[in-house]
Amino acid sequence: MYRLIFIIAFFAFFSTGIHAQDTTSFTYYDKETYAAYLRGDWNRVISVGKKALHKKIDYYYLRMRLGIAWFSKHNYHKAIPQFRKALTFNKKDPIAMEYLYSCFLYSGRKADRQALLYKMSPALKEKLNIKKINGISAFELSSDWFYNTDYSSLNGYNPYLSEGTDGEQTLTYRGADIAARLSQNAGKIVSLDYGYRFLSKSRYYFYRDNGVNYEMRDDNYIQHQLYGSIKLHPANGFTIGLSANYLNLRNRTPFSNGYYYGSRFYVVHSGHNWTTQLFLRGDFPLFSLYGGAGLSELNDFYQVQADGGMVFYPFGNLNFYLGSDISLVLQGNAPSDIIWENNFIFSPFMGFKVAKPFWMEFYAYKGKMYNYRDLDGWNIYNEPNPVNKSAGINFIFYLSKSNTSITLSTSYSDATSYYYQSENISGNSHPINYHILNIKGVIKWNF
Repeated sequence: MYRLIFIIAFFAFFSTGIHAQDTTSFTYYDKETYAAYLRGDWNRVISVGKKALHKKIDYYYLRMRLGIAWFSKHNYHKAIPQFRKALTFNKKDPIAMEYLYSCFLYSGRKADRQALLYKMSPALKEKLNIKKINGISAFELSSDWFYNTDYSSLNGYNPYLSEGTDGEQTLTYRGADIAARLSQNAGKIVSLDYGYRFLSKSRYYFYRDNGVNYEMRDDNYIQHQLYGSIKLHPANGFTIGLSANYLNLRNRTPFSNGYYYGSRFYVVHSGHNWTTQLFLRGDFPLFSLYGGAGLSELNDFYQVQADGGMVFYPFGNLNFYLGSDISLVLQGNAPSDIIWENNFIFSPFMGFKVAKPFWMEFYAYKGKMYNYRDLDGWNIYNEPNPVNKSAGINFIFYLSKSNTSITLSTSYSDATSYYYQSENISGNSHPINYHILNIKGVIKWNF
């Protein structure tokens, strides 16, 4: 009998102790994180808060303390999931929404910031000075100037072509472009972009047709580009987009009939190119992943291009980031005759904050870059001569009062001009190596 009473008392004691320990655990973690929060000891808040979550202790105030701790350490990418979780406990909480809005703002996640505006109360939008949700969100102007630093590379040029090798060869001297791009918020999960670019360049142009040589020492090439894209943001941190380009190409050419001799007259050639591409992007606490694929017709050839890339934010903000892009371009004479060229293009980059309004970015390209476009299709390199490698630097200034950014860029590229045989993508000869110096300026207004 005494033995039975002892056993019952034993189990009652330990069951009570276990229950008391659960209550104490919640109380302990709540008091510890709150005390650390009041002291501004953000490392302690994070350390104890992680342990609480590991024990499946999760509630609104714990998530808010963790979010504010990461926010105070300027790790906005890690603060975002904490404030999002806090909003699952209190969907209309204006404090969590305001912090989350600031995290999106400081980490450059414009689409998520736009979607959050639809959930805000009028009072919070007034506090944040947000006067409109839809409409024009950004306008960008840019100008690009480039110059061949090896102008003398044409001295003594003579392809010595044999019979039956019709084709053409070009070499750019100098050129410039000017572009404008407009961004529009069209709804909670929809944004649109429109763009126009005018390109003009002076180049050497030689071609052979039916065994007759034609040389143009001052070929004037111009290009009009029309661009459009639609982006959908169906889920937090996720974007899917579709873009397209139409390019109208013209060159007005004074040329001599025959090699280095003959009468001179002007001929205007016109052409039409197009591109289309689908792209995806996902944003995560410490990195972003993106990729895409597209079809195009550039310089009388068809291309299939696949892209992928990643950006890593080691400190959870834009104060330092690095990443790389990789693209594969397949090219052929017809959509059903794509020729594998092993044309990989690799592009690493790195950016960091120098001072409060000033950032720097370094980037490089390695690969056979021609008949190529970037991920969202806005920048197209349809010069027939491949860039073999390139390196550049961006100087970025943010003017917070006017919500404006100014970017100054310069790059130096190694390129090769080839004589391309007609309707034979792999038939090239007579290489001329040269270098291009590029200087670019961009000003962007955000509304």
